[in-house]
Amino acid sequence: MVTFRPGVIHVDRDIPESGLKRGDTVLTYTYLGEGFSQAWVNGQFYDDFNISFAKWPDGSGCGGARCGATYVDLGKKAWWAEVKLKSGAMRWVNMEGASFDGVDLLA
Repeated sequence: MVTFRPGVIHVDRDIPESGLKRGDTVLTYTYLGEGFSQAWVNGQFYDDFNISFAKWPDGSGCGGARCGATYVDLGKKAWWAEVKLKSGAMRWVNMEGASFDGVDLLA
């Protein structure tokens, strides 16, 4: 993952279980899936920070009382995957618009 600009989450209410207070900002980098992302929070970088409490800019995402923050900017990122061609050569492919799958940890 190449992050050109991190995503920005504004915290709308205190979320003690995540160590967040209303007004805090969470910067997101690589989204890991299942509500986890690499993130910069209160001066510290986390490899797997739970962001499942955040609503997406369109209002989707978490629901009900557990929502405590809102993505105000998804950032700008590019996902590149190294693939092996039939010839055996290794190449990098920008997965934006790629017409195949099977290159992430779940494939």
